[in-house]
Amino acid sequence: MTASLRHSKPLGPPLSGIVLRTAAPAICLAAVLLLPFLHNAYTIDDPLFLREAEHTLHDPLHPTAFPVVWNRDIVLRASAFLPGGPVVPFLLLPVVIGGEAEWIGHGLQILYLAVTACGTVLLAMRCNLTEKQASMCALITVSTPAVLGMAGTIMPDIASLMFTVLALERLLGFRDERLLSSGLLATVWMVAAALTRSHLLLLVGPALLLLIDRSSVRWSWQAGRRLALSIWPVLVAPLLFVLFLRLTSDPLRDDLNIVHALRTQTDSFYVRRNAIAFLVHWAFALPMAIPYLLIRGRNLPWRAFGVFLPFAAVELIRDLLGRSTLPFWIWGAGLLSALMLFDMVLQACRTRDRTRLSLCACLFLGLAALAYVHLPCKYLIPSVPAAAILLVLAAPSVGPRYFAVVVALIAVGAAEGVLLLQGEKTLAASMYNAVNTLVKPHIQAGQTVWYAGHWGFHWYAEHAGARPLTLNAPFPHRGDIIVVSRADEPHALEAVSRRKLLQVLVEAKPSIRIMDPNSRAGFFSNYWGAPLPLGWGSTPTNRFELWRVE
Repeated sequence: MTASLRHSKPLGPPLSGIVLRTAAPAICLAAVLLLPFLHNAYTIDDPLFLREAEHTLHDPLHPTAFPVVWNRDIVLRASAFLPGGPVVPFLLLPVVIGGEAEWIGHGLQILYLAVTACGTVLLAMRCNLTEKQASMCALITVSTPAVLGMAGTIMPDIASLMFTVLALERLLGFRDERLLSSGLLATVWMVAAALTRSHLLLLVGPALLLLIDRSSVRWSWQAGRRLALSIWPVLVAPLLFVLFLRLTSDPLRDDLNIVHALRTQTDSFYVRRNAIAFLVHWAFALPMAIPYLLIRGRNLPWRAFGVFLPFAAVELIRDLLGRSTLPFWIWGAGLLSALMLFDMVLQACRTRDRTRLSLCACLFLGLAALAYVHLPCKYLIPSVPAAAILLVLAAPSVGPRYFAVVVALIAVGAAEGVLLLQGEKTLAASMYNAVNTLVKPHIQAGQTVWYAGHWGFHWYAEHAGARPLTLNAPFPHRGDIIVVSRADEPHALEAVSRRKLLQVLVEAKPSIRIMDPNSRAGFFSNYWGAPLPLGWGSTPTNRFELWRVE
């Protein structure tokens, strides 16, 4: 288990049968868990990416060159705030072409997850793991709650996970085989990952750790040439990334879309909160910290835990004084995650194994969003296959306790993932039903209806024929109807001073919550409070209001 990964296993072409057989349990598990939610309504940022795909169908070179009303309740160019890459809308073209049916979008996520399972198996086998161990890695990956939760949306995070694992596998193949085809595919997958989620441009770091051999670093022309030939995919990928950004940039803007969007939504104020969230995610949304510590047991560097004790003491005192924003037990979970990450890196450094060091570097890809407005668990999803492989490698020996921990991790992860999917279904269904109840009847009666609110409500209200209410003109006229979804705290209603409340629809059943500050649940964004993926609440999940302009 702890053998060096320095010389990974060469894999030949007739592997498709072995890979499919080894990945089959993970593929079946993903399908069984996700198929019951195939017809879930669209939710959270799904409408924004669908709108981008609609525009791309007519203007493929400029996917973000369109106006849209989103978080600020004003009309903006999508290029002004959308940090995703230009590959995203192309992934959703089948949904648009297929009439924007929900089952097509969710079906694509299952397909991407199946490819991810196969890619994880290939990557694990290249790391000298057995077929059984590779199958475990794939099962851990697809049963991770954050992965299952994001697979319940049509956002690009599962696709970014797929591209990342394919890139890592091809980088290992290029290192071992030095084939031009492997290098080209590694470059393609790296660029695709970065153009799907821009923070994955940081994959160049793990790639360099993987490809650079210390013995080849010499101060001579020939050594430099050999080094360039050994790392050329890493040199080419960033250039292609910038080239594609330039080619697909909004023609009405002088700067690159992603650069501008990131610059307007980053601040040092967010760093502390996001750093805490990064650690806590490894304990709950990607619950690998405790299983890893159980597997390592006495082999853990417990003395290193003393480094974290002063931070724990400070937060405990703050919690006792009522000055901490988070309960101490959440801080404790973050400290356990810190110990896991520290030990993984320590083991890689001790073995001086390039492959293991590269996998460790992949664990920190999500830190690219440290100064971003939020750091949700979805930004850590591309790190899951690397973490799964390192967890399987952590056991000093294979025994009953090891298998019990891994099986428990898969079972608990799958159960939590289903709860997340159910929470998404509840949230999305409330908005879909509100449109059918409050918006469509008035449109069918010939009235002009405006909507305020986003997420899935935005999509279904707009497609029913309602207009977006904004803080600037145009404004509703006397007699017009306004329907408001309060879930994401829209402010556009403030622009209409003379109005009368006609009806209130409240979703107040006790249920699983995934975006609820009262339950400390913020699966899609830690901006909502404690960085927990889910919670239980009995307060209203949403409040819908029907107003008439006086």
